[in-house]
Amino acid sequence: MKKSYLLVALVLSVTMASATNYYVDVMNGSDAVNDGLSVGSAYKTIKKAADLTYAGDTVFIMNGTYGSFNINRSGDATAQIVFTNYPGHLPKIQATASTYALVFVTAGTSYITVNGLELSGWGVNLSLAADSAAAKAQLTCPVVGNPATVQAPLAKYNGGGFTADSRSVGVGSHHLVISNNIVHDCTKEGIAVSNCDYVTIEGNRVYNNSWYTIYGTSGITFNGSYNYDNNTSTYRNIVRNNICYGNRMYVPFYNDCKVTDGNGIILDIPKADYNGRSLVANNICFNNGGSGIHSFKMNHVDMFHNISYLNSASPEINSANIYALQCDDVKIINNIIVARPGKRMNGVNATTNLVYDYNIFFGGSTYELVGPHSIIQDPKFVNPSTDPAVADFHLQAIGLGVNAGDNSNSYPADYAGTPRPFGGTVDIGAYESTYTASAACTGSIASLVLSNGNGNGTGEVSANLFYAPAETKPSVSNQKSRKAIMYPASILTSIPANTAITSLKFRRAMQVSGANTTPSTQSIPANAGFRIYLRNETADQFDATAFDWTTIIPGATNPATLVYGGEATAIIGNAGGWKEIPFQVPFTYSGGSLGVFVEYIQNGNIAGATDINWIYDNAGPQPAYAGKTNGYKSTAASGNTSIGTSLSSSNERRPVVTFGYCASGTLPVTFTTFTAIVVNKNVLLSWSTAAEINNAGFEIQRSLNGIDFKTIGFKASNAPDGNSVISQEYLFTDANPLPGISFYRLLQKDRDGRILYSDIRQITLKENILNSLQISPNPVSNTLNALVKISNTPTETIVEIKDISGQVISTRQQVLQPGNNNLKINVAMLAPGTYLLTVQAKGASKMVSRFIKN
Repeated sequence: MKKSYLLVALVLSVTMASATNYYVDVMNGSDAVNDGLSVGSAYKTIKKAADLTYAGDTVFIMNGTYGSFNINRSGDATAQIVFTNYPGHLPKIQATASTYALVFVTAGTSYITVNGLELSGWGVNLSLAADSAAAKAQLTCPVVGNPATVQAPLAKYNGGGFTADSRSVGVGSHHLVISNNIVHDCTKEGIAVSNCDYVTIEGNRVYNNSWYTIYGTSGITFNGSYNYDNNTSTYRNIVRNNICYGNRMYVPFYNDCKVTDGNGIILDIPKADYNGRSLVANNICFNNGGSGIHSFKMNHVDMFHNISYLNSASPEINSANIYALQCDDVKIINNIIVARPGKRMNGVNATTNLVYDYNIFFGGSTYELVGPHSIIQDPKFVNPSTDPAVADFHLQAIGLGVNAGDNSNSYPADYAGTPRPFGGTVDIGAYESTYTASAACTGSIASLVLSNGNGNGTGEVSANLFYAPAETKPSVSNQKSRKAIMYPASILTSIPANTAITSLKFRRAMQVSGANTTPSTQSIPANAGFRIYLRNETADQFDATAFDWTTIIPGATNPATLVYGGEATAIIGNAGGWKEIPFQVPFTYSGGSLGVFVEYIQNGNIAGATDINWIYDNAGPQPAYAGKTNGYKSTAASGNTSIGTSLSSSNERRPVVTFGYCASGTLPVTFTTFTAIVVNKNVLLSWSTAAEINNAGFEIQRSLNGIDFKTIGFKASNAPDGNSVISQEYLFTDANPLPGISFYRLLQKDRDGRILYSDIRQITLKENILNSLQISPNPVSNTLNALVKISNTPTETIVEIKDISGQVISTRQQVLQPGNNNLKINVAMLAPGTYLLTVQAKGASKMVSRFIKN
């Protein structure tokens, strides 16, 4: 996530011979004296300029605080009317207590662009502690039923940000662009369009809206979309590259007297015959009261590469994070969803023709959709947070979303404008990284077979002791089944200590039969979820505390490692037998007893579902062993006979397993921590090891792109002979770090020549060169004007034009001077389309702006 919001200078006007540029300056302008045609003769109010505009005109708004304004004059199909910030300025439109909408597009007004403004609602003057009671007093809710009686809907509690409301006319507004604005603290919606078509909402930061309203609004809302035409081949609505957070409702919706909505983005109830296709891509939504993103009765929607992080923040709401409700023809692909504890992940919700796949899920309680290529795992963001000042939703190099997406259902550029894909396959999520995926084990793989998998338990002669507690079986939709199996050290002796276990196989239970040899053919519901956890255990049996599930899941004091999560049918199939389960994250085995924990979540649409019988068949509770209330113990070699004296059923089944592990020997070093932080303009690296075997030391490596690393230092092992069974601590200071984003890793060297890499850590160092890039006009026909600001000594700079795939079209080198540099770039020979202008100043981060060539 961007640490400082890009204040736009993308001037979205089309240059025409008859077009007029108007200038507005609230501090120095005059409506009475000036003609508004230059910076020196600017108008004072936006309204003055707005009432004079025609198609192709641009209203440049300079710094200062302005009142709300209406837009009631249309552009046309050849040129928008554009309201935009003057390059380098951030004008603020500030609400009063009586403001209905900060920017209001009157019914039917079309071909309008609003770009680069700050829309600040009346909520900046309110506080929940002081105003929540008065805001709730707008309603009187009946003791039973709904709706509420509206007492007094006060404007100060119901004021919106950008509103285009055409409900009063048959042909609504169309071809609207709301781009690169900051919209915050509006007591009603942030950005809302009603009875509109062909709407693009992109690059906006929308936060802390809808807190006080009685109308059930959200951060970004589409409602009542109508058919301007019948185009079904291209997107008519586009919502991309927006950040939405903190939008929620603290006041009940008058319609049903409940706290609802407060979503990040919602596509809501179009006209009954609406047939337009919509795109929702590269949006980052976190800590909203309702859903991150959802579509309600809106058909033909593609949701690609979005991030939904810890939404459903309202305690009254348990909304799915990214989902479709009562829709048709929806694709939800290449997204990352991290749900709040106890809250829903997603849902089917009576939607037909729904494709939900290639997503990453983490946290939450229940989910109804997974998809065979989805991952249930920590996505490994650089710095996930609900604090926008520090949140960074880029993937780490070890993130499982790297090169794991679906190219056929993607978007050609990421949130930052970086072309996709890098490395052949797109990343999952809003950002495209320059990482390449790496295997957990770089050596050969060996196996420890505890059964041959033919269903009769042959080959288990060494498995003479294990425990298999069982917690629950699902009997209703979305209930979890949780199992655990203990493998004592005595049966895992061939797996070296401190090596990586990379996979496992297991056999599903047998059907009840005389010979007990028939593989199970029990049907597994589609999209049932499945998680596997491993944990090193000190004993060869679980006590009640050890099997308390809250001590197993991530976030516990001593959690297990979630090594695999995905769709149940993709893992265990529907025909019994063996399935290879490659772990999604490495697991380091300590050499002792090993706990294997499995969680199965039944698909939410299957009412009254039964448990899968992949561990045992007995429908009743498992009997205890030796006074243990949490499981049973096997001492028999075969899995198809009566097990021990405490079990009376011959139908009990022991799960049999093949472990895959790194055959190249023990890991020379077991890393327990590795951190990188900025301290006084230096980068401090610290790491610790749990054990070291024959360790020569550590090379400290640094990279600009996360791929090409160079060694910048070396630390020898703290242990005199390179061997240690106790924790060792290390520090290294990079006193000459690179400006901008850098990546660090450790290369551990063994005394016999083997090497081991640590995880990669990313830091951002404030640059010495403070640069900015502003381009105009956009779209452009002949000459593109680039205003590049350099705040340092004369700097060598490379200026490139690339196509959307990243292919370089033209390159030029230029020395830029401190201050503003005006570059005129001839683009007349370019074919119509979308391009990227990149400016790379020496020693600074690359600046990128997207433009459209007519």
